[in-house]
Amino acid sequence: MKSITSLLILFTSLLSFSQTAIKKSSIDSGGVSTTNGTLSMVYTLGEVAVQENTNGSIHISEGFIGADMMSSLGLDSYTQLSGVQMYPNPAVNFVNLSFSTAATYDISIYDLLGKEVARHQLVNTNTKRIVFGHLPSAVYVVLVKNEDTKQFATYKLIKE
Repeated sequence: MKSITSLLILFTSLLSFSQTAIKKSSIDSGGVSTTNGTLSMVYTLGEVAVQENTNGSIHISEGFIGADMMSSLGLDSYTQLSGVQMYPNPAVNFVNLSFSTAATYDISIYDLLGKEVARHQLVNTNTKRIVFGHLPSAVYVVLVKNEDTKQFATYKLIKE
């Protein structure tokens, strides 16, 4: 009986010390807050990229923010190119690009590490079939530029 009472006292004391309170908090390695006019933002390091918002001249990215793709590709002065269709996607051996207007377009295909794996040029035409059966199955980024109008478009291409 003495051992049962001792075990019961020991068990009760262990339970009372094992309770922990979980508080709502942010676990991060650093951060800061900033204010510009009526806009306030608090951010921390160690988040996953989840969203980007633009409102006029204000652009906010949540999470890890890498190098600006526009600057690294030399597209700071370019605007968005519309009227481009890319099909089929996902693709096996080729992809077709169709443009709303015939012009000269530079087309580059990049792997996800940023290495250019293919380059093509269209001259005064509005369709192009790009064959890439030699590339391994992966996700690629297709960059289409029109140097004359300073316009560009990017597309995600899945090669099966």
